[in-house]
Amino acid sequence: MEPQTITSLEFLAHFCDDHRDDKRFCFILGAGASKNSGIPTGSELASMWCDYLKKEHGDEWLKSWFETEGIDGDKLAEYYPKIYKKRYEYDPKDGYAFLEKLMDGEDRVSPSYGYAVLAWILTREGRKNNIVITTNFDSLTEDALFIYTKKKPLIVGHEALAHFINPNSSRPLIIKIHRDILFSPKNSEGELDDLPSAFVEGLHSILKQATPIIIGYGGNDGTLMGLLEKIEPLGGGMFWCRRETDSAPCRRIQEVVSKHNGRFVTVTGFDELMTQLGNRLEIPRQDGEVEQIASRRANAYREQLNKLLTTSDQQDSETNSAVSNIVERSDKKDWWYFDQLANKQKTLEEKDAVYRTGIEQIPDSAELLGNYAFFLEREKIDMVEAEKYYQMTLKVNPNHVNTICNYAIYLWHNKRDINGAENYFHRAATVDSNDANYLDSYAVFLWKEKRDIVRAEEYFKKGIKSDSNFLNIVGNYANFLRVEKKDIVNADVCYQKALRVDPKDAVLLGNYATFLQIEKKDIVEAEEYYQKALKSDPKHAINLGNYSQFLIEQDKVDQSVSYLKRAFENNKGEDILELELWFYAYAVFYIEYPESREKIEELLNKGVRSLGWNLKGVLEIAKKHGHPDFEKLCEFERLITAKF
Repeated sequence: MEPQTITSLEFLAHFCDDHRDDKRFCFILGAGASKNSGIPTGSELASMWCDYLKKEHGDEWLKSWFETEGIDGDKLAEYYPKIYKKRYEYDPKDGYAFLEKLMDGEDRVSPSYGYAVLAWILTREGRKNNIVITTNFDSLTEDALFIYTKKKPLIVGHEALAHFINPNSSRPLIIKIHRDILFSPKNSEGELDDLPSAFVEGLHSILKQATPIIIGYGGNDGTLMGLLEKIEPLGGGMFWCRRETDSAPCRRIQEVVSKHNGRFVTVTGFDELMTQLGNRLEIPRQDGEVEQIASRRANAYREQLNKLLTTSDQQDSETNSAVSNIVERSDKKDWWYFDQLANKQKTLEEKDAVYRTGIEQIPDSAELLGNYAFFLEREKIDMVEAEKYYQMTLKVNPNHVNTICNYAIYLWHNKRDINGAENYFHRAATVDSNDANYLDSYAVFLWKEKRDIVRAEEYFKKGIKSDSNFLNIVGNYANFLRVEKKDIVNADVCYQKALRVDPKDAVLLGNYATFLQIEKKDIVEAEEYYQKALKSDPKHAINLGNYSQFLIEQDKVDQSVSYLKRAFENNKGEDILELELWFYAYAVFYIEYPESREKIEELLNKGVRSLGWNLKGVLEIAKKHGHPDFEKLCEFERLITAKF
């Protein structure tokens, strides 16, 4: 019988049903649970290794090897052990070194927010749900315990330690059935055919007592799957979590879930499910405790939670509600409380009122004052008040690096005070020369304003070394490589890396769409990414403008006009974007926008330019449609884009 599929809400209700004191759960985690923490999935690694083999031996050799080994190129994850073995057949230690660097090198990954919730559950809830079984080699679970709690887990990272497995231990227990990354992890064909006998008894004992919740596991090995296939049906059943976007589970998985009277659970992702679970369990805000452990870790916690709030699908209201509830579930009304409360408001006036209330209560909070100044500048477009609050912030804390950088950008963009902006960038360097936000902001300033390409790249590289997961700098460096260095290959690598950090960031998605359109000439995929970007943020003016241009160049003029109108409506004082939009209007919508020519001339007279921007495609369409003054349009194009 095909297993029943239930919603995440039904699963949460079952997990939180506390009528039975003896009800226990354990967590089984696969590679999918680690993806949001920056670790590629098995499918991504297999694809990476196949690309290497194809580069080394050629496309025909790879096709022949696939046929010989019976590998389906559309299902590489299922053949991970075989591909890994082939990639590192000459020296298996190279494979261990690669994986170790991936998980614990200079670009060390950090647990995503879902692991913070998991750590709380493992150390509380009567400590009855304190076991994690994983096929992963990473240390995300134990890292989360170290970061967010003061509890030390027992880590069974090798079968030689299996005799320490005690299902009734009060200490969090982490069992790595394919070994820890530091203990020659099992990866290749043959190694993953059977579960080491030392693990069988302990795991069987756990599964008889605790209902497994399986998240991010593909079932592509003979170890854990082999055990689940051999043991008698579990009395408590099992919950196998799957994303809606995943393909149908293979027959082997369906048979295992059916055998154990289990259920498939439809989820958005690991982080989203754990956030919803944490909300149901009324997990309090943990930042106070984290600050006692390390203030830097507290910042990481906030960033992960905020990321969930800003990147969750609009339809994922349960996750958004859970995040909001968790943030507000505290008697401590600190700057973060007011900042999140302001972000929940629907109108600018309501946001403004929340910020002012917060500032009245905690007038010496540089974080709140600085965020309010940023809001006044970027959203309310009140430059006089914005400057006032930037100055107030720096009076409260002259060394608040984030505000120093934001004020430098304010001086640069809004007051065209280039010397003043550079002075503040230098001031930020004296406070923290390794701050990723400073390094990114100054690199962009050097690139776009000073045209100092050499130093700009130097600062980009320094910033990425400081924090390789800081989305802004990775994305901006990708733009730099594309525009200035014409390094399409490495630009693509940077875009992909940034997308792994945050696959829903509207700015990044829009930039990648433009990259696909202009550099890779992949019109189909470019449109897909433009639509993803606008789904993530329907009011993002730059993406609306760029998509309008894209549609014009595809001669879909009738579709373009609505996006152009929305771009105008949502532009918040960005002169460069305004100039580009008026150019599109004059090129193909001069009847609908009769003032467009005059607007272009006004902006050009102010010195506004969009150096290097490619408007040739718009010219072609304008000429095709018989523009009444094509020569003037061409002159505008030269003035707007020419590099002096």
